[in-house]
Amino acid sequence: MAREDEIDKLTQSLKVFTTKDLAEIVLHRGWRGTMASSLTWCNTLLKSLVQVNKVVKSSGYWCVPAYRGQYLGHDRGITRAIVQFLKSGHGIRAWRETSFGSLRADLIVLIEREGGDGRLAVYEEVVSERPEYLAMKIGEWRRWPGALDALSRLTGYSIPAFDLVADGQFGTWRLADFLEEIKCTS
Repeated sequence: MAREDEIDKLTQSLKVFTTKDLAEIVLHRGWRGTMASSLTWCNTLLKSLVQVNKVVKSSGYWCVPAYRGQYLGHDRGITRAIVQFLKSGHGIRAWRETSFGSLRADLIVLIEREGGDGRLAVYEEVVSERPEYLAMKIGEWRRWPGALDALSRLTGYSIPAFDLVADGQFGTWRLADFLEEIKCTS
């Protein structure tokens, strides 16, 4: 796959992002040698994606045409989490702001590892969440008897278990700790 196609695929995973977010992934993957060249290259490719209506340029950020938010704190936090997952060295598939009835996940990430083994993380961005609301949401994920079936249908894989990633409260993983864990167990 050409690098341009990979950039298109990354924009679809991120949904909303800055040039710097995308350039950080490009630099991490070694597609360009410096942050400056990564930023320049990404800007050029993003402008070409605008021409074919795959990306929209907004005030200070880029997004896929279906994005309807304003890219404020919560959305920025989700994007930053996706960037960190993409830099983990694993293949990932991400579903942003996915609803299951009244339960909505900020981000669901399938981490693909060699040998067909993988992990699934349900990530909650806590920048604007009250602790009571986060506790309720985490509790709902833990108590929901249909969670594994719903996550299996979403991903197309049989999901035997999932990890809850937030900020370490209420028995969740902190994102940095979870990323270290998947790095150590690959």
